[in-house]
Amino acid sequence: MFNSPSEITTPLHNGSSHLTLPLALSLKGVSVRTRTGSEILSNIDWDVLQGATAVVIGPSGSGKTRLVRLLNRLDEASSGSIEIFGLDIRQWNPRQLRRKVVYVAQTPYLSQSTVLENLEIICKLGVITKSLFERNLEEALEIAGFQKTLLGHSVNTLSGGEKQRLSVARALLLSPEVLVLDEPTSSLDGLGAQSFLQRLNHWRQKSNSTLIVISHRFADLSVLGGQLLMLNSGKAVLKGETLTILNSVEGEQVRKLLSVSSMSCPDTGAIPLDPEQLIFAGGFLIANIVAIHLLELGLERDITLGGFRATVQLLMVGYFLRWVFLTRKVAVVMLAFGIMLSVAVWTATRRVKRKLPGLLYKSAVSIVMGSGVTTVMVTAFVIGTDPWWDPRYFLPLAGMIVGNAMNAAALVSERMVSEIVSRQGEIEALLSLSATPRQAVAPALRAALRSSMIPSINGMMTVGLVSLPGMMTGQMLGGADPSVAARYQLMIVFVLAGATSAVAVSLSILLYHSFFTSAWQLRTELLASE
Repeated sequence: MFNSPSEITTPLHNGSSHLTLPLALSLKGVSVRTRTGSEILSNIDWDVLQGATAVVIGPSGSGKTRLVRLLNRLDEASSGSIEIFGLDIRQWNPRQLRRKVVYVAQTPYLSQSTVLENLEIICKLGVITKSLFERNLEEALEIAGFQKTLLGHSVNTLSGGEKQRLSVARALLLSPEVLVLDEPTSSLDGLGAQSFLQRLNHWRQKSNSTLIVISHRFADLSVLGGQLLMLNSGKAVLKGETLTILNSVEGEQVRKLLSVSSMSCPDTGAIPLDPEQLIFAGGFLIANIVAIHLLELGLERDITLGGFRATVQLLMVGYFLRWVFLTRKVAVVMLAFGIMLSVAVWTATRRVKRKLPGLLYKSAVSIVMGSGVTTVMVTAFVIGTDPWWDPRYFLPLAGMIVGNAMNAAALVSERMVSEIVSRQGEIEALLSLSATPRQAVAPALRAALRSSMIPSINGMMTVGLVSLPGMMTGQMLGGADPSVAARYQLMIVFVLAGATSAVAVSLSILLYHSFFTSAWQLRTELLASE
């Protein structure tokens, strides 16, 4: 699978001969820039030997975490090359890469369940088999220093240090060839940290794996040994063997740096309404405007504009639909339906604050397929109108279905963004455990779908109790028997529930891809605050 590994020639400690060793990773001219061009990392060259330990240090904001996140492609370099075991990182399948290079974040993600369930997630993701999990569990817990007696406990009962060790144990169960730990001793005391790092070093030597650690503790350096990389303002300012540096004049510089870092976080039967009657009804709006003015709420302009727009829009729609009904041509009905769908798609995407790639197209597909197909099926098979596009039935039903589909699309889009933002650590932790994007985003997807479906469920719970629904009211005002109107409304309740669910599910499935790159990286630029 691998190309011939890259090699490095390093002098033996006595300086008299040379030993050729393979590289676990090699970075050449690696830079990371923001969208505005600011450099987070600048021209980093870094080689780490297979089976070695490498420690990354630097002040807060120096780019340490960003650097190690490049190693399993949770983040992408703007320029330069990265090789893992001699193969360009972009040639690796993301799942295979993340089986080789396992990253544990400083604040690990753990689900609100038991310790054992948090460990078993790698089996559910299909990363390792259950038998291999059971065979290696005890050793992984021992290396991480985690008590086996806590397996049945809730993670909520664990201390910060126990949570970190649990996450390390989970990573060890993957048998990584490169284990990357971001501040693994930040919640441990001095003796606990020393013992923990010694066990990790022993595991590294036994497995010939590579260990990369970000640390802010000076004491950790002497325990870990290996190679040292110091970053400052995104640049590599110091590289070499850790113990050699600590025993040189540069050792004091490192000590001061870490000391500072450790402190930083026709007739229908309806009663016609004359213009005079509408003007009389408008008196209620005028009274509302007067009351708002007297209370000095400052909303007079808004409510006046709202009333004006409602009047113009509804009258225009009424006369347009009258023309459609009289014309009674399928092309005209479909034109009206197309306008509804277009406005719904535009409105749904406009409500989403963050500009997601492909949102307009994906919303259009979901809304058109979900509401369009549903409307046709209802008129053709449920009501059985002849023709199926009879505008007197098709367009009112389409309006209700498309309107609810629009709301569902907007809600699921917003909730997906919100859930992914709040669960970013969880998602990237799952990606680091070799989860696919779909597996990693599944909890956020479910939460977003639940939120988008709750209004529909609540509507079914209270329909007819709090107020009479719009369609039922309209039919009764038009002279329909209340029992007939109730059956029509019940049909609408069922149809709307199905249509909104279809739109929400299809859009969430289409949309979650927008949050990931082709290399299975979370597109964090989409999650930044507006």
